Amino acid sequence: MWNLISASLVIEKFNSIYEYEVDVVPIDENNYLISNIRLLEKKSYVSILWELDAYLITQDGKNINVKVKRLSGDYLLFVCDNSYTFNMANPYKMRLQFEDGEVLILNGRITYSYPVSDNCIYCKYTFVNIPEATRDKLFRQIFRKQIELRKHVRSSP
Repeated sequence: MWNLISASLVIEKFNSIYEYEVDVVPIDENNYLISNIRLLEKKSYVSILWELDAYLITQDGKNINVKVKRLSGDYLLFVCDNSYTFNMANPYKMRLQFEDGEVLILNGRITYSYPVSDNCIYCKYTFVNIPEATRDKLFRQIFRKQIELRKHVRSSP
């Protein structure tokens, strides 16, 4: 972290994720001063908490099983075991399978990752060069899920 280019602070509270850009100054080998905390503005795309099975496909064709936790029109958040080291400069493909059987392949990059336990990491996967037709299908799935959740909430006593 001594050659730090940029830093983010990610906080999860009550199933909401807040991302901040921060300035970090190393104090010693194990301690850092975090200052100038700025909330990163979200894009206008809708996002939804949604647990989906997916595969992250590497450039050499390896399929890594991941669990998507949040899905939006421009990124997704996923969890996987920490046995993988991701190069944030490399492009990847994400194969999402929705509950209705539809499969979407989304190009993108891992824009950050951080450990959440001894054996699990949390990653943000930002979509890159997504065709409008694919983005339309993605929005259709998100809106369909929102409608389903609203119906479920309204029918609950």
